[in-house]
Amino acid sequence: MTAFSGQDQTVRLGSLETGWRESGAGARGTVLALHGLGLDRAAFDPLGAALPNGWRLVSYDQRGHGEAAHSIPDSLESLVEDARRAIAHAGGQVHLLGHSMGGAVAALAAARSDAVLSLTLIATPSRGFPEFAWRGEAATQAGMNAVLPPTLSRWFGPDWETAAPSCAVSYASTALRAMRPQGWAAAWRALASFEGFEALVVPARPSLALAAEDDLSTPPHSMEPIALAWEHAGARLARQVLARGGHLLPVTQPDALAAYLPAHWTAATR
Repeated sequence: MTAFSGQDQTVRLGSLETGWRESGAGARGTVLALHGLGLDRAAFDPLGAALPNGWRLVSYDQRGHGEAAHSIPDSLESLVEDARRAIAHAGGQVHLLGHSMGGAVAALAAARSDAVLSLTLIATPSRGFPEFAWRGEAATQAGMNAVLPPTLSRWFGPDWETAAPSCAVSYASTALRAMRPQGWAAAWRALASFEGFEALVVPARPSLALAAEDDLSTPPHSMEPIALAWEHAGARLARQVLARGGHLLPVTQPDALAAYLPAHWTAATR
């Protein structure tokens, strides 16, 4: 993981007291990034370091994660309301980016906000599925250590112990262990309740989805139902597939993301 260079503080978003992290100047714009299930606000440090000068990148710990591990999400809606407050706290207009579960939360929040200039979905599921809720229950029965091997296998591939970047695995393992089993299970239940993108498309808002060819959790074909939702709304979802990087693209492929995202954001402000 890239050494963090920026500001890190504790903020209050309504009832949520959480960690808030930001780096970079905002001359070109502000990007609010929502991390995936099992990670925390530090997941975007590599991306922040890779972005061209002038972009301000902001992230925070969602309920059940990082500094907010004590705040167990009681629904997907609670995560969305936190995101709406985070948009306001960031000040002005933002480019909203969500990774995995964060993509679902970002899309729901963006559909209710005029302050979102663009939407970026990274490795985001097309909807929630019952197996998501089942997956979360393993930790309540055997603790967080029990879910580490299968989770790291989904994120980095079955050879993660030898083939995945050690710094990325170390970060992911630390973030997972910092969660409480109840928070892990609650977050999976929240994601399982996600009904998809059909009612969330804002046609005039530039939107982009990215995935990795070798992602075992949300492979590129997962973007097809998302793109169909945009098509039904008479809009277009831009798509980009990276050759590799697994599920944790903000951690494993920050340079590749930084090569695509600024053009998407800049076009949204023209």
